[in-house]
Amino acid sequence: MAGSKLQQLALLVLIYVFLTDASANAQYNVKLAPALYIFGDSTVDGGNRLPPNGVYGIDLNSTVRPRWSNGLNIADFNCWSFDQQIVYFNRTVFDNLTTLFNNEDLIKHSRDSVFLISFGINDYSFNYLRPTYNGSLAKLEPEVFAKYVLNELSFRLTILHGLGGRKFVVNNIWPMGCTPGFSIGQPDGGSCCDEKINQLVIPYNNSLPQMLMKLEATLPGFLFTASDDFQFILDLKMNTAQYGITNTTGSCLSNTYWAAPCRDRGQYLYYDSVHTTQAADFIYALNCFNGTLCSPRNVFKLVGM
Repeated sequence: MAGSKLQQLALLVLIYVFLTDASANAQYNVKLAPALYIFGDSTVDGGNRLPPNGVYGIDLNSTVRPRWSNGLNIADFNCWSFDQQIVYFNRTVFDNLTTLFNNEDLIKHSRDSVFLISFGINDYSFNYLRPTYNGSLAKLEPEVFAKYVLNELSFRLTILHGLGGRKFVVNNIWPMGCTPGFSIGQPDGGSCCDEKINQLVIPYNNSLPQMLMKLEATLPGFLFTASDDFQFILDLKMNTAQYGITNTTGSCLSNTYWAAPCRDRGQYLYYDSVHTTQAADFIYALNCFNGTLCSPRNVFKLVGM
């Protein structure tokens, strides 16, 4: 698909500008991040636990591992458990990075790198809204469950800060009631959102910025960018002509595991019952990296601090 190739080309340019050696861009007075470290759930997963059906990553070439999408995901444009990922990062720091940097340079590398954290979406999907792993959590009131998840996130961000991380990009929860997996039971056949479900994630989204500001005030050098995924999805749904994504309700895959994907994937918001398409992730990346989707600063401003 021509659109997919264009998006992948734009991705390569974005990554080059974001990570390339600073001396090459000194004339533009742009500060660049030495690395982008990614932690989180299947929305940023690099293809670690995919069903063996071949429909995921269909728009990627054979040298790139498929993601939970038709092509590239949010992390590409900007899995194991979060705890396991932290363990692997710790090993990377002490087994690999210590051989590349002396102590002073390693501290600077970690301080200037960006840590992209996708957290909470799978917690709400599988532990609260439709409990698969821990049914007891689904009995909690929305405010109590939100506090529980936020405490878990805060604890892990503190660990990453202790390992040298200073700059963090953290998402809130998108409107789960608008995903095909949760809106399908609506009276109009799934074309509208289940607002009762959407309201269940509001306590988390409202409290996330305060939690991050508390960490910024208490952890030395901690800086954050909060990504408003909730508003991003609603904006895509309300402005289909502007973004060129005309199907914002249905899933490109009629069955998550064995269905043939739709042909016009660039016009879909959702690839399966919960994961977004490469086209949507591309728009997200542009708006978070150099737009107003992420606050109190976008990613480029975060890098420059």
